[in-house]
Amino acid sequence: MTATMHIAFAADRNYAEQIITLIKSICFFDKDIHFYLINKDFSEQWFYALNLNLNKINCRITDIKVEQTNFSHLKTMQYVSEASYYRCLIPQLIPQDKVLYLDCDIIANGSLLSLYQQDLTNYLAAASPDFLINSGFFYHKFFPHIEQYFNAGVLLFNNKKWRETADIDQRLENAILTYQQSGSDLADQDILNLVLQNQYFPLAKKYNYQFGASYYLIESNRLDIYDDIMNIGDQAPILIHYTGIAKPWTPLCQNKHHAEQQYWKAYRLTWAEIIDHHINK
Repeated sequence: MTATMHIAFAADRNYAEQIITLIKSICFFDKDIHFYLINKDFSEQWFYALNLNLNKINCRITDIKVEQTNFSHLKTMQYVSEASYYRCLIPQLIPQDKVLYLDCDIIANGSLLSLYQQDLTNYLAAASPDFLINSGFFYHKFFPHIEQYFNAGVLLFNNKKWRETADIDQRLENAILTYQQSGSDLADQDILNLVLQNQYFPLAKKYNYQFGASYYLIESNRLDIYDDIMNIGDQAPILIHYTGIAKPWTPLCQNKHHAEQQYWKAYRLTWAEIIDHHINK
């Protein structure tokens, strides 16, 4: 029997539809999952209704409410709400030794087991390097000392090691203060990069295929670096991440690319189709 995977999200009600789409896409490929949603404003009824379907494939979702945090005074933007910062609290809020965090602008395109089973013995977390920032397309002027800046949309937390690290709370407090004083606007991603300071296990591109990078490269006519950034060889992406402002549900997105169409395929998935898929495996 496959061990239970523990997968967390952090969001407010504005992303309810995207969370359902992400969960359905995950459940199409995997079962035996304990999901967690860190939030302030989702109702008990929402969780009850979702669990009615999840329980049919041995999955469930737990409501983790947050009250006061150190993040309520930090800046928010169009796609960065206060909830975006909650991922920083996962080792405190979820007792399991290993937890996979996923942004809500992601869909699964394959089983997450190989990602979840990564060996993190010597690392606090695993993450995928940020394609655009590390290529020099976006120069991160605020924290140039971070040589391998990662994208925080897919994070595999080693909660056990995190809790055993004596200075981790102080590092988080220092990172929040440094971020506040910097003038940067990459929010929770900056904070976590400052906490980990290049000391994370780098995941393959397929585990966080940052499709949104293509929008910026095409709009800026930077086709000279397009292949280097977007190419993952003959591997299919396991997680498609719609980074940036051109998300499938926004007017900027024309939904012509296969990766964009994959989002709507996941959106249209029914629970009956998901359950039948597992029965017929």
